[in-house]
Amino acid sequence: MLSHCSLVFEYNNGQRITKVNPIMKFLLKPMMKKVIIGLEPYKPNSSTASYFKVNNSEAFTLEKACLIANLTKYSKDGHIPATSRDHAWLGKLSEEHWSQARVKHLDHHLNQFGV
Repeated sequence: MLSHCSLVFEYNNGQRITKVNPIMKFLLKPMMKKVIIGLEPYKPNSSTASYFKVNNSEAFTLEKACLIANLTKYSKDGHIPATSRDHAWLGKLSEEHWSQARVKHLDHHLNQFGV
């Protein structure tokens, strides 16, 4: 779970890039916007995009350090890395929406494991 959360930050920070099928993006963007930046929390056991799935899990300590490093990078760099690029599903997002999406996702997984 930690490596998955860290991977999401790597995409958001521009360390990794993904493309979404343009037809799927056009059809699903309204729903995805509501899910990603809407006020409702993510539903338990909701599906994960294939590019965010982590099959090989490293040691907990290593995963924890990587997530902390990505959180620190986000904290230091602020909104600039995120707002300078498009979100894979939603296109241009404001600083507020990027932050909301990150907090919502991380909160979802921390709550999932009772943290």
